Parts: sequence; C-alpha cells; structure tokens
Amino acid sequence: MSSSKKLKMVTSNIEVAAGRPAAPDPEVRAVAKRRQFSAAYKPSMLAQAAKLTESGAIGALLRRERLYSSHLATWRRERGIRTELAKRGTAHGSSLAKTRWVVERSIVWLHQFRRLRIRYQRQPSIHAAFLKLGCALICRHVLRA
Repeated sequence: MSSSKKLKMVTSNIEVAAGRPAAPDPEVRAVAKRRQFSAAYKPSMLAQAAKLTESGAIGALLRRERLYSSHLATWRRERGIRTELAKRGTAHGSSLAKTRWVVERSIVWLHQFRRLRIRYQRQPSIHAAFLKLGCALICRHVLRA
C-alpha cells in the first residue's frame, strides 16, 4: 500500500474519532440500481411483443425498450403463460424449421472435435480432410447406437 493511501486512512480515522465526519472517497462508485418495472408496463410490453410477427421485430422492441429476452420470459411465466416447444415430427411453422434442428445438431457434433472447433490449418484441403474424418466418426457413432 502506498504511503499516500496510508496517510489518507490515518487522517480519516482521526477525523472520525474526533467526531467529524470523514469526507467521502471520490474513487468509490455508487452501486447501480436495478430497473423496476410498473405493473402496467409489463402487460403492455407482452401485448406489444405478441402482436409482432415480422422477423427481428421482437429484437427491435427489446433494443428500443432496453430489455432482455429474459424479462419477457419471466413476465410470461408470472402470468401463467407457458412456452411450448414443437415436438419432433409434428407440423409447425415454416418448412425450414422442420429439419433445421438436424443441421444444427450435426454442426454441434462437428464442433466437439478440437481440430474443427478452431481452424488451425491454413490449407483448405487439410481442413476438409478433418471435416470428412469428423463426419465419418459421427456416422460410426450413430450406426453403433
């Protein structure tokens, strides 16, 4: 601890002991307070989010109101609104969403391999070889199961 800090601590202790209040430390920051939302604000935001149908519209609403998606999820849960995920093999939404989970799952499986998670190789042929090897290992694992 530097001598100037020690001196400040000693003088502040002396002032407190003498009955004089110590000056507040200008380096100490005030603790940020959490935002509190009124009871009328929460349902209005949920209603606005429910009306939005365009892609990215809810994200724009959240950015405009400086909210997180977890706020909406918590408020929905408080009102008893349950979120249901579509089951496998059932018709839901656009045709892209029906098979998209298969692609996403496959990419996640490929990223489990260290050499594919971060591209260390500069030559595309070596990276392609590791990609084919990863696909072969995944197929072997699926066929064994």
